[in-house]
Amino acid sequence: MKADFYLRRHENGERGCGTTEVKQATAVGGDRLVVAAAGAEVVAKLVIVAMMFAATNLLAFALHTVCDCLEQLWTEARTAKRARTRFFEHIRTITAYLVFPDWTTLMQTLIDSKPPPHVEAQLAP
Repeated sequence: MKADFYLRRHENGERGCGTTEVKQATAVGGDRLVVAAAGAEVVAKLVIVAMMFAATNLLAFALHTVCDCLEQLWTEARTAKRARTRFFEHIRTITAYLVFPDWTTLMQTLIDSKPPPHVEAQLAP
């Protein structure tokens, strides 16, 4: 069973949809139109999204590992909140309501579970 493949050119007035059309001679003797790359674009986009997600995840893991090794306040704040997920939930919650002037103030607030007076003043009406 040998199949011959060749590219089909557009006739006058025909328009392509951005895909390559290939005619394939089948073993039965009939011609079947196969549209190559119609679904490949969607698959390629999904693969790219998956690769971007994986790369972002690896980058976040690397950054957290560096902080665990080098940043003392980060380590103390992580210990104070016990679980890693709780730690990030606390960061997400308090940064939604308060603006911290620097990293040290944010980490000290996580350690003490109470913001300093100048940051807490943002909550007053």
